[in-house]
Amino acid sequence: MGSDQTFTFDYVFDMDSSQEIVYETAVAQLIEKSFQGFNVTVLAYGQTGSGKTYTMGTGFEDESPYDLPGIITRAIRSIFDQANAKKEGVRFEFDCQFLELYNEEIVDLLAKKDAFASLTEEIIREIKQYNIDLLALSEIWRKGMGQKNLQDVYVLFYSGDDTHHSSGIGIMMPLEVQRSVLKPTSVNDRIMLAQFVTEHSKLSVIVCNAPTNKEDEDVKDSFYETLHAATKDIPKPDVVFVLGDLNLKVESGRQCCPEVVRQHGLGLVNEMAHYQWIISK
Repeated sequence: MGSDQTFTFDYVFDMDSSQEIVYETAVAQLIEKSFQGFNVTVLAYGQTGSGKTYTMGTGFEDESPYDLPGIITRAIRSIFDQANAKKEGVRFEFDCQFLELYNEEIVDLLAKKDAFASLTEEIIREIKQYNIDLLALSEIWRKGMGQKNLQDVYVLFYSGDDTHHSSGIGIMMPLEVQRSVLKPTSVNDRIMLAQFVTEHSKLSVIVCNAPTNKEDEDVKDSFYETLHAATKDIPKPDVVFVLGDLNLKVESGRQCCPEVVRQHGLGLVNEMAHYQWIISK
């Protein structure tokens, strides 16, 4: 920037500053300016982990308190409050975009477009970029079991709930790989199997998406029992891969899962680690 440049701060907030104080001090006046015809911008800039997402209010984490909305939520509320207060004899029209910059492409997350189509377009970009032949997917929100051709290049086999769109898993591959697939088997909306015939052996792939820690114990027990049963039904000569999210965190060293991680662990362990026998055998 040059050594002759001088910059000053209009406001400095410490760690105890609330979301409300930050908004009222630095942003609220900008909303009023926008109604006077000025173009206004709020830009959060900083290193990773500095609090940009939290301050702007786009984190949407499960543990985030609902009484601590960020700048975007407060600004939208203020815009409509002021519009309602000034609506006598005035007509307001609002346009909204929620843009994401991903892989050097700008995507409008609010655009009227089939959500599944948007998801698969993003996935196909990833497959091409990393040259992936088999990709396990979770929470794809497809009902029942079936397959769908994508862009005449890829195929998606999926398994979801029979009655409504919830959870759902799938496995995606190029069409040339599909020629090696025997008919996939749906176990439920969290587990499916696919067997591949290769030049040297048969390959059995299990795709799964485990319940989170917040689920009831009987739900978690049922999932891992079903997964264990599915692995036992696979012919012994087959090479077996388990793909997906088992919701396990295993610590480093050999204390928790010696047959699985050896000395290479995450340094963390969660309560789901006692199910480690599923993957260690």
